[in-house]
Amino acid sequence: GYTNDKDNNRPNQSAGIDYIYIKKTAETVSLPYEYNTYCTQSALDFTGNEDVEAYTAEMNGEGTAVTLTQVYQVPEGAGVILKRKGEATTANVNIITSADELSSNQLKGVKTPMQAAELVAENAYILVDQLFCRVAENAEGELAAGKAYLAVPANVKAAATLSLGFGN
Repeated sequence: GYTNDKDNNRPNQSAGIDYIYIKKTAETVSLPYEYNTYCTQSALDFTGNEDVEAYTAEMNGEGTAVTLTQVYQVPEGAGVILKRKGEATTANVNIITSADELSSNQLKGVKTPMQAAELVAENAYILVDQLFCRVAENAEGELAAGKAYLAVPANVKAAATLSLGFGN
């Protein structure tokens, strides 16, 4: 809040500030590889970003490939694939108030670390190089918070690895 000593009948007429609100305007994303999965911490706008592009992912009907579709605005907590455009290993992306849900996106954002057994139960595929690989029944370890996985419906018979392809 703001106080003004003049209002309190003090002769020095000084003013004081009790607090300052700092609003974060960009989220820094890590880009160690050309393709990276990511779970957004805020709603983000990738429009005009020179370092990174964002994509949703959807498995084809045959269960053999994943189509990536570029998106420009991503809601908080969404899973996306980030494609590094140059050599930068980090990029700043503008934060926005909100963004529409990403229809038909099969990527799920990971807000807290997920154990391998949880990923198996979700019929999850993780990105390895430029392929989505099914998490094996006997897998160990965890998928870190801030990443994403491809969620394939249990009734879909998908290949063990799924190649990437670009849509519109």
